[in-house]
Amino acid sequence: MDFLCKPDLIVSDSVAYWGKLMAMKFHIPYVPSTTTFAFHQYSARYMKHGIGELFKMLFSMPKIRKQIKKLQEKGYPVKGILDIVQNDNETLYL
Repeated sequence: MDFLCKPDLIVSDSVAYWGKLMAMKFHIPYVPSTTTFAFHQYSARYMKHGIGELFKMLFSMPKIRKQIKKLQEKGYPVKGILDIVQNDNETLYL
């Protein structure tokens, strides 16, 4: 992808991973907009817990690795899923 004018900065929601991926690929500074959820004493009831969720996550890992490999083949400098979802202490946030 060629930019007519390369942006100085990419800002995207922290779960909009494509913003971070574009910043990584084209060496553009990235700032995630990180929101939080409103929790109360009943929120945990809505979240699934248990061995079933653990197995779903484990069985999805080969698919995730396949997608990571596709990103690498397209020139994205991603080593694993944490590169996409995790930020370091140097990252600025909104």
